[in-house]
Amino acid sequence: MEHVWTLFCKRAIIDRESNQVSLIDAIETVLIDVSPTEAAAVANPGEKGTAIELEATLFSFWVRSRPDVPEMGAYRVSLVAADGSLVLPVNEKEMTARIDLTEKQRVRTQIKMTVLPFRGVGRYTFQMEQGQGDGQWEVVARVPYELTFEQPSTAP
Repeated sequence: MEHVWTLFCKRAIIDRESNQVSLIDAIETVLIDVSPTEAAAVANPGEKGTAIELEATLFSFWVRSRPDVPEMGAYRVSLVAADGSLVLPVNEKEMTARIDLTEKQRVRTQIKMTVLPFRGVGRYTFQMEQGQGDGQWEVVARVPYELTFEQPSTAP
């Protein structure tokens, strides 16, 4: 099994007739709209952190290693916070899934989310890992996004 690509976006639309996918609003930066007082209050969320409401999708495309050879595989996703801590998965099963390429030559996967963990501002990185069959995992994609405060303007 081969990982082709992964994109962090607002949403994905799959056309029923053509089966083509449209990925809407790629996410490179997440802006949190807060006042300077609120920013100071959440700037140090503590060890456990908090969550930010955001509807988004982590969408991936996988293919068979050889088009004529059916295969099974597995992937898992983790999220590394700006401070370097691993904030996802909470447990091993939560962000691990199997991919069945026995009937089809390619598969799309999507992880829909409604909140993002927050451990302070900075660069967060989703890591997509592929199972190697021997209990080992290989990172096949890193998808970063910047999380920062957007302070409202004080202009009249």
